[in-house]
Amino acid sequence: MKGNQKLEVSGVLTKGDYRKHSNYSRKKIKNIYFIGTLILFFIVIFQSLQGPLLFVAGLTMIIALLLAMIMSFFFSGMISLRATRDYKSDPVSQKEIQYIFRPGNIKQKLQNATRDYKWTDITAAYEQEEMFQLYVAKNHAMILPKRFFASEEEVEHLRQLIEKHVTTTKVDLLKNKRLDHSSSK
Repeated sequence: MKGNQKLEVSGVLTKGDYRKHSNYSRKKIKNIYFIGTLILFFIVIFQSLQGPLLFVAGLTMIIALLLAMIMSFFFSGMISLRATRDYKSDPVSQKEIQYIFRPGNIKQKLQNATRDYKWTDITAAYEQEEMFQLYVAKNHAMILPKRFFASEEEVEHLRQLIEKHVTTTKVDLLKNKRLDHSSSK
């Protein structure tokens, strides 16, 4: 496909799509939460144990790591539960969504509503293994599972449109990561 042709994709978002999007978008918060709980548990446990310094520090780190991992697991579960609740409470998002990408704009059609976006409205664009996330606000993204695309050529066409028209520096596409990995070998 040439860069000046339009690209049309459509599909229905699933509960799983919502969960994955939610987990991806909160990845930084999850990492901060893990590190914060690790440090907090380490300090609390280290102060309560006595013995040789090296032994106490090692034992404290192991216990703190286990507790931080458990807390992070529960935190991730809470994120998934919230995403599921959000999905179930929004019946409109459970309908078919159609996207039409052109060099000049993006058109989103959902039930009887049509929303037009300019490429400059995109504040961040991320490609994950199974989806694209095009943010138009801090907490609002167009979620595009790759199963919406008929072929790998359509996926590549969207990558090219994003690279050419999205003006923000917050663009992270897997194609770029693949090139980085292959050139470092």
